[in-house]
Amino acid sequence: MKHTSRDWIARSDGAPSRSDQNGPVAGVARDGNVVNIALRGTVDLRTLSDVRSAIDAECARGVDKLVVDLREVEFVDSSALHLFVTTHRRLSAHGGLLVLASPCDSVWRTFTVTSLDGTLLFESAPAS
Repeated sequence: MKHTSRDWIARSDGAPSRSDQNGPVAGVARDGNVVNIALRGTVDLRTLSDVRSAIDAECARGVDKLVVDLREVEFVDSSALHLFVTTHRRLSAHGGLLVLASPCDSVWRTFTVTSLDGTLLFESAPAS
């Protein structure tokens, strides 16, 4: 089986490891200083440590743009929202950019109800 960079995620020690087939991190793809982290399923307090680990590992690498692909995410809770806001602030402080991409309608509604649609940057969000 041929592997692509999207098949691998960075462990906390920096070494690559295979993405967990059942975890919320579906994969990580890098193109220079632009990184795409694809998430799936539910991102909540129970699964947040895996998501945080992936995001922290990429932020530590000094990314210019971090795209979090939400197209396969069905639900986010307040802990996920907090992570996205703190990541946005962390990257912005160093001239970086967080982009949340392709949220489904129910996840998009969570961002709009909390008014985070006006704070965070989105790509391919549903029409309001």
